[in-house]
Amino acid sequence: MLIQRLSPFKRLLLSFKTSTSRIFAIQSRNIHLVPDLPNRNQWFKNGIPKLYSKRGFEIAWKDYQTFLTMNLSMLTAQTHYEFKTPLKIILTASKDSLDSEIFHYASQAFNNHFFFTQLLQDSNETTRSKNLPSRFFLKKLKENSNFNSIEDLKSQIIQIAKNNLGNGWIYLIEDKNKSLNLYFLNNDGTPFLKKRFQNFNLSGPINIHQFQDYENLKISNTENHSSDFDHVLPVLSISLWDYSYLYDYGLNGREDYINSLWNLIDWSLIDSRLFKPL
Repeated sequence: MLIQRLSPFKRLLLSFKTSTSRIFAIQSRNIHLVPDLPNRNQWFKNGIPKLYSKRGFEIAWKDYQTFLTMNLSMLTAQTHYEFKTPLKIILTASKDSLDSEIFHYASQAFNNHFFFTQLLQDSNETTRSKNLPSRFFLKKLKENSNFNSIEDLKSQIIQIAKNNLGNGWIYLIEDKNKSLNLYFLNNDGTPFLKKRFQNFNLSGPINIHQFQDYENLKISNTENHSSDFDHVLPVLSISLWDYSYLYDYGLNGREDYINSLWNLIDWSLIDSRLFKPL
């Protein structure tokens, strides 16, 4: 009734305001975008020297991260996940098996971003020669881990890569006891939740020790016990997904890929991820 009493001009103005408000409502929806990397312009132009060619970097970062964020945006549109960060989505979606597809894209988006942020921004010879693990990190390895040295850590990472043929992630994790340990996370596993750690590849046989660990995991999940892995700090990540190395290193190139990657890890950033008492 009110609209009928308005002049044609006022009715047109009211209609315009209503349409505009609908447009703004649509524009306010959240879209997950590919995060910026500090040296992205140079890497898009030349690749990452000593690690990725131009096309290899595009595949491992731009193409794959775009694929992940685009699918995450579509799956979370108009849901309670829409305005959450990938990490918050991981922690929530992991509780519901119906959200496993959302979990996959969120976990992969986080893992891939975490991996690329640890690379040296400047990979010239001078910078690489000064890029060394800190005394604090080396002391941590010696006193709070099973690694005898930084070389031992590297060799164990390479061995894990050889022993696990599928896609996944190698994470160096600092647990609640401040100890450093290496874990292989199958597929889209996350280091933040034990029940989605996915360190068992159930598509093939497992040994007796892995079986016992698997049984303990089922018990802890059933009884809803607090998980040690729910209180961890991921320190270092190595991508073993095929998109990360196939283009530049080939099917049998995992070891060469890790050797190249090792020289470009930003050890000052790794040091900053470690827990340091005040």
